[in-house]
Amino acid sequence: MGIWPLRSHSLAVRVHNEVPGIVVPERIQQRLLDAGSGAAAVGLGLRVARVPEAEQEPWRAFGGELGVLFQTVDDILDADGVVERVGAEAARGLADESAARARERLVALPADTSVLLELVDGLAVRTA
Repeated sequence: MGIWPLRSHSLAVRVHNEVPGIVVPERIQQRLLDAGSGAAAVGLGLRVARVPEAEQEPWRAFGGELGVLFQTVDDILDADGVVERVGAEAARGLADESAARARERLVALPADTSVLLELVDGLAVRTA
């Protein structure tokens, strides 16, 4: 038996579907699918702002959570994606969990994050 990182959504789905006895939870699959969009956007902002590499991790962590939240809310509003896989109520639960993690990530940022908090809260209420 061994351990290997799930580096992409497609690998997670493949392992889940094709490796007997291995289950990759839906929330992990969803995070792998969606985290890239928010993290990439934040990464571009960090580059433009010339934030040193050593100071970027908390920002990237927030961006990953924001990406998951955004995509989950989009899927709920469009009734596709994660909603098709787990149902609307479970998708709302995933969105709530993602919003909570995003809020936690904001606390670690060395800046005034009030506008980002408004963004997270605004996305989170769209699933109600």
